[in-house]
Amino acid sequence: MSQAYETDDLFSQRRFGRFNITEEQVRRCSEAVRLVMAACIITRCERRFPIAAFLYEGMSPYFDPVPDGDDLPSYEWIVSYDDETGCADVAGTARRVDTPAVVRRAPRKTKRQFCP
Repeated sequence: MSQAYETDDLFSQRRFGRFNITEEQVRRCSEAVRLVMAACIITRCERRFPIAAFLYEGMSPYFDPVPDGDDLPSYEWIVSYDDETGCADVAGTARRVDTPAVVRRAPRKTKRQFCP
């Protein structure tokens, strides 16, 4: 993240959003899940049994400002993995989508799967 955001800034700018993380991702991709959690402040979490996922609502500098009275937009976090360094990164990427999507792996130059 290139700019430090204070919690008050996120509130005043209304940078709110929602996203899903599946149970499978929590089990198999804990590094990616930790990166996503570090990139936002969770304000609500709901366990979604029918789809085996967690629905999160929160604030992040990666989310677009939400006009007062609008519904929260849904986001898909893009997690990249560098095979040379062995590090994962959210790389400042949260893509707005029509429905809450899961965290997904960014396209990479290597064939090694970060989260199969």
